Amino acid sequence: MPHMIKPKNLHQSRIFQSHIFTRLKSAILALCLSLFSLALWTPLAAAQSASHDLAGSDVYGLWLTQSKTVHVEIDDCGDTTPCGVIVWIDPRLNGPNPPDGNNPDPELAKRPLIGVQMIRDFQLKKDRWRKGKIYNPGDGKTYSSSIRRLDASRLEVKGCVGPFCQTQIWTLIEPESEPEVTSDPQTPS
Repeated sequence: MPHMIKPKNLHQSRIFQSHIFTRLKSAILALCLSLFSLALWTPLAAAQSASHDLAGSDVYGLWLTQSKTVHVEIDDCGDTTPCGVIVWIDPRLNGPNPPDGNNPDPELAKRPLIGVQMIRDFQLKKDRWRKGKIYNPGDGKTYSSSIRRLDASRLEVKGCVGPFCQTQIWTLIEPESEPEVTSDPQTPS
């Protein structure tokens, strides 16, 4: 047990009590400031964490691919997972709606690319959609994929074969800048 200093007279006793009271006041003030700081910053940190999670997993919208030649509409598949469908192809490539000519299935190779499901089958893990599939009309192959929103206007899209991945950054298209989409070039507008 620590040795306590006992005051010798009444004057020393009051000084001793004043000293203890001052130290106690300082400790209580420090505790109150800590609790106030914790109460102030905890909701802010939680809100920042929640917005970060939302930013990564909220991949829905109309996206321009990195090549700037295809628009992909990502929407809910009906089971809260994202699906992406090709909704526009730059007509300077092969006309306004070229066939899926690189598809190894002869029947699918005849279908028009607009309307083809490009991304599907994702699972949400932390702030990224993983274990999904992405179809590449350029070579007619399907790859494993992950996607996540980097910020308000950019989407990171990865296509992988085993451990080897290629990453693209897609850009959000604002609704007022959407092109007129025509699925059949023969149909008059």
